[in-house]
Amino acid sequence: MGEADILRRAMSVKYRGNEELQRIKKKFFDNCKERGYADTISPEIKRQIESFGGYSFSKAHSASYAVVSYQSLFLKTYYPKEFMVAVINNFGGFYSRELYFLELRKTGAIVHLPCVNGSDYNTNIKGDNVHVGFVHIKSLELKIVERKFRKL
Repeated sequence: MGEADILRRAMSVKYRGNEELQRIKKKFFDNCKERGYADTISPEIKRQIESFGGYSFSKAHSASYAVVSYQSLFLKTYYPKEFMVAVINNFGGFYSRELYFLELRKTGAIVHLPCVNGSDYNTNIKGDNVHVGFVHIKSLELKIVERKFRKL
């Protein structure tokens, strides 16, 4: 495990060209030769490992990403309606908005179409009632929505 961590650090942009990386490369080729791997395979494996270096994460980045993942999982598990509304309002997620609205219905939410009396610009939630936001109406200009809120 210690050498793997040294390799990970040595492959980062900050440490490329470091003598530690050169030592690890030499040891890699020596080990490949000792195990009887063909001379054509070892350089290709080394190339693939090095190409991964641009995608590897630091421990701090991995840890902070894990925290966000666990928090999202907690919210999705214990507050599924609110979580789905937040994803919809964020215009995020991997799937289309329609799928998130369908998922919202599966949680027991009552999804209402955009309504002058109940909707805001973004999708909102009050208890089990979710009002689709005006932002989801194609070609509806923001100035029209702003006029609605000025009158209130």
